[in-house]
Amino acid sequence: GIEATVIDHDPGQIDTVRRFGWKAYYGDATRMELLESAGAARARLLVLAIDDPAAALATVKRVRARFPQLALVVRAHARTDAYEYAEMGVPAVREVFGSALDATAHMLQILGFGEKEIEGIVKRFRDYDEAQIVQGAPHRHDMAKLIALSEQGRRDIAALLAAEASRR
Repeated sequence: GIEATVIDHDPGQIDTVRRFGWKAYYGDATRMELLESAGAARARLLVLAIDDPAAALATVKRVRARFPQLALVVRAHARTDAYEYAEMGVPAVREVFGSALDATAHMLQILGFGEKEIEGIVKRFRDYDEAQIVQGAPHRHDMAKLIALSEQGRRDIAALLAAEASRR
């Protein structure tokens, strides 16, 4: 019941998406006129998954200026990108964070942790790390402060996970 429009620079992907019945535009999603043609002014949400981190950030800024009503979710390539988006109040999904958590869950399973334990550990770590992004965002240009926050974060998460292990 949710309509979607796809913009992609890969013609093969556009053909595939269209075959499945979705509206699709071929082109560069960083171009405001293409976003306009695709219906950004009427859309409720724009999900940006642009491969070039600098282009993605610039696009978010232009979209916010041109379509202030449009909610955004963006793919962040690295923690530094996530800081930028957090500071702007834009939800970001870190590109490898989810797969790293999935790998962690598999490792914990191999090490003998139960399914509920694994879910709890991974959730606590995810929540903690996402809070760290928001806390670090205002200091993203102050490397000394970020390092201090990171070191404190490692101590905090180590204590959190140690408490988790002691409950086993």
